[in-house]
Amino acid sequence: AMLIGTGKLRVYTKVMIAYPIVNVALSIIFVIQWGIIGVAFATTLTFIILETYFIFYIIKLFEVGLLDLLRACHLPAAMSIVPAVGISWYLPSILNINSWTGLSLGIIAFLMLTFISFLTFGISKYERDILKAKIYARFRFNQTLS
Repeated sequence: AMLIGTGKLRVYTKVMIAYPIVNVALSIIFVIQWGIIGVAFATTLTFIILETYFIFYIIKLFEVGLLDLLRACHLPAAMSIVPAVGISWYLPSILNINSWTGLSLGIIAFLMLTFISFLTFGISKYERDILKAKIYARFRFNQTLS
């Protein structure tokens, strides 16, 4: 979105066109050697290659440091998924996810933790304040009706 807003649609388009081309090419190469694991590896490698190019292009374009970019954009996104990934890893060891009850509890815990971590790490303080104001306004509205 930043590139589109600054009139750099061509770079954005090139990167988006490169994704499927590079992914298919690498998948064909790696599927022969490793099967479906090779396809997963190719997808991961495609992401790493193209996102690295994309990050360095953004650093150059906006004249920001790599650590500043990672801290401002990538760290909050990564932090918002860490608890959910952790719970996904840990829950099967304490819940019987082969039952509907265990599966339901696991899904509820996963969604709650994902939502809380998103509110904590995934959005800015400004966005959090707007969300709080909307929730409080909605809650007060419901109280006046009862």
